[in-house]
Amino acid sequence: MLPRRSLRFPLAVFLLASYSYAKDPPAQVIVWPDTGTPVLRFTFAKFKEIGGVGNQRTFMTETTAQNLWTKAIANSNFSLYLFDKSKTRIGETTITVNNVAPGETVKFQTTISASGPPSSLGMVAKYPRRRRGPFPSL
Repeated sequence: MLPRRSLRFPLAVFLLASYSYAKDPPAQVIVWPDTGTPVLRFTFAKFKEIGGVGNQRTFMTETTAQNLWTKAIANSNFSLYLFDKSKTRIGETTITVNNVAPGETVKFQTTISASGPPSSLGMVAKYPRRRRGPFPSL
């Protein structure tokens, strides 16, 4: 029979490891487009608060974008939306993906201001506005 002291340390390590694992939420994944053939897979790690004034907060997350398509992606722009627990939009930023070969994964940081802690994400492709005539629309 093993002494009680020899069992305490492994048990303590196991409990601490399981607690720290359960503490961090899983990464949030968005596949674009959400219907049809997938082109890009975005993975967002835990949002970390890096500053704030009043109820306006600034968050940062490690982001990866993987090209799931058979062609290179030269330039794509997306609006990333943050939502709170009641599904109210609390923040928005632009994500740009450039020069990504088929199957390639790129990693970058995303910074966003929000009026509270984010609970979920949404993403929409930003298409360039067409100009009419020789001057850009105002």
